[in-house]
Amino acid sequence: MLEVSEGNWHSVLKRLIGPFLSRLRAPELRSVLHEEVREIVERLRSQETTDIALTVGPRLPAAIVCEVIGVPLSEREHLIQLTNHAFGGEESSFDKMTPAEAHTEILFYFHELIERRQKEPGTDLVSALLADGRLSTEDVLINCDNVLIGGNETTRHSITGAFHAFQAFPGALDTLRADPELADRAVEEVVRWTSPAAHVLRVATEDCEIGGQQIREGQAVVAWLAAAY
Repeated sequence: MLEVSEGNWHSVLKRLIGPFLSRLRAPELRSVLHEEVREIVERLRSQETTDIALTVGPRLPAAIVCEVIGVPLSEREHLIQLTNHAFGGEESSFDKMTPAEAHTEILFYFHELIERRQKEPGTDLVSALLADGRLSTEDVLINCDNVLIGGNETTRHSITGAFHAFQAFPGALDTLRADPELADRAVEEVVRWTSPAAHVLRVATEDCEIGGQQIREGQAVVAWLAAAY
């Protein structure tokens, strides 16, 4: 998995996965994003109230991840609902399933998708990982799951946080409407202000001491990102 790999293997995974998540792909993904936004706006206009954290935040990143991984259009709604339940636990369609069970269902789905791409390759991330030849089926599955989690944990909370930010600072939305070219800076500021990724977990590779705290090889260490400020 890219997030916890090191050295040469990290470089290999970065070269394989990076192009699918880079800004260079933005023009290709824009049509998917616009269609999803259009559907969300139409739905919001038909409702008196809505819960942004449940109905908006999760859908946009899940739709993009589905496109990157190569999930067929006919199967995306099911996977998006599963993803929402796995990481939010609020999807009524799966009210008899725990979030952990929903995540397991996603892994089963990825395994089936990998088997299909082994027979019928495409231009998606799964096909690219398989074509490299150095990754096992389990490697491909874990990295797809990592992309799914990464998109949800950061992006969904940033989107929800943006609505909160515009409510907390009303003039900010007026400024953005008056000058749409500020959008890129606004996105960066929303991510900074909401700080959706609070911490990362790492495992010490050797005995060491940090700030007077003894850390042993193999010990799990949580780095709180806010502590860096």
